[in-house]
Order: sequence, then C-alpha cells, then structure tokens
Amino acid sequence: MSALTAAQADLLIKELRRKECGLGDRLTALQYRGITRRAKDLGWSLKGLHQFIKNETGMDELSWLTVEQARFVITGMEKIRKWRETHPKEEIIDGVQ
Repeated sequence: MSALTAAQADLLIKELRRKECGLGDRLTALQYRGITRRAKDLGWSLKGLHQFIKNETGMDELSWLTVEQARFVITGMEKIRKWRETHPKEEIIDGVQ
C-alpha cells in the first residue's frame, strides 16, 4: 500500500467504498446515495423507486446501473421534483401521477 501513488490510492479507496455498499461494477457510491436521497425526498417507496428505474433504464436493480444510467435517473428525478414544485395541487401516488 505504501508503494501506491496518490492517484492509485484514491482509486483503491473509491473501489473499496463501492464494494462496501454492495454496488455493481459501475455505479458510484455518491450516485447511489443521491438517488436514494432523492427518492426519500420525493416520498417514494422502494417499490416506486425500482419501478421508476425500470421504466427509465430497463434495469431491475439500482445497484446494476452504469454511471450514465444513474445520471439519467438523477436527471429524471430532478425534473419530477421541479414539476412538483410548480404543480403542488396535483395528486401524486408513489412518484407516479
């Protein structure tokens, strides 16, 4: 470990953190936490989050997403949040209208 460069050590630490979270090969821990936090803020159940991910990416599990797919999911969740701010009286059930 002492022979690693700073960049190599940083990469190793990031990889160990991803494995600790039980994430797939590509999704970052920061993206994982961001998606789960946004889902909680939107009031979605785990089932609702999984349905949204399935609809948007075709994947069945959050931890299987690639970095690009995770960005797509995060962008979609942000659009939903902004829409809710402009349409507060609309009925929303588990993230779906």
